[in-house]
Amino acid sequence: MRKFHSMAAVHNTGQQTAVKTQKTAVFNIQRNRKPQSLNSAFRRVFGKALKKKGFTEVNGEHPYLARMAGTEIFHVIACMDEECMEEGYREFSVLGAAATVYRGTVSLEESPRSNDFWLRDLGAFYEKTHRSYDREYHARLVSFAYRKNDAADLDKKLEQALEETEKIMLPVLDAAVSPETCLEYLWRLDSMEPLVPGYDDVRIPFWKSPCEDGLLLVQTGSHDDFRKLTLKLAERDMERSGRESGHCYVELLHEHENRRLDIVAQRDEIYAAPEIYEKAIAELGRRKRTNQEILRSYGLEF
Repeated sequence: MRKFHSMAAVHNTGQQTAVKTQKTAVFNIQRNRKPQSLNSAFRRVFGKALKKKGFTEVNGEHPYLARMAGTEIFHVIACMDEECMEEGYREFSVLGAAATVYRGTVSLEESPRSNDFWLRDLGAFYEKTHRSYDREYHARLVSFAYRKNDAADLDKKLEQALEETEKIMLPVLDAAVSPETCLEYLWRLDSMEPLVPGYDDVRIPFWKSPCEDGLLLVQTGSHDDFRKLTLKLAERDMERSGRESGHCYVELLHEHENRRLDIVAQRDEIYAAPEIYEKAIAELGRRKRTNQEILRSYGLEF
């Protein structure tokens, strides 16, 4: 006998088919969509979350977020693509820094990789600011692996990195809000460089050195010998990894002492020579004016 279906049954069947077809189409669109780039995903995930912390996207092609802390200090957070040894995966690292308008240059139009000599990754922030040290946790902070062409997995790992950034990096940046506190940041993160850096035993005058923030010592009128801080840093290194790596406290202290003495001596040479001191003050003024204009061009307001 031939079966007949009611109009309601036919209508319901049609709805179910339409819904099934629609779901299949959505699935295919999601599955076949072009994966979002790391830069775009970073701007979306980190940019949205850190906007309430005062960060804004830097104008340009590279994935930088930045904010001003007054008119002299700025904070930067960025991400950088990394190779991964595991097939089918990529990695990224999260970098950040506190810096001043008294740097030789501010170059956020360059890639984070080009700026990684002053930007520090999450692992470094943890390593340099914590006396207790968990090597496995540190390794997880250095980079984050995600499956290639998997937008959902990339988002998940960016969310994890964001959580660690808010816990590990942001408190350090939040504390660096003045030239004086930024000096402490530079020492703690091992980012304080000589005012007159040497390359192949040739000293480069500070007015020809493009990248260092060492003149901040002169800007703040510092006369501290930083001896107490050096002792703390050596103790930190001993507690963190000295015993495991075979270093003794004296060796670690010696490493910090050599650097400290070099930096303090160069600062005092500037103080001792009026003509050099005047040149340093003029250079600080030039850097401030130039770098503030550069930061404005990136979209920062202060």
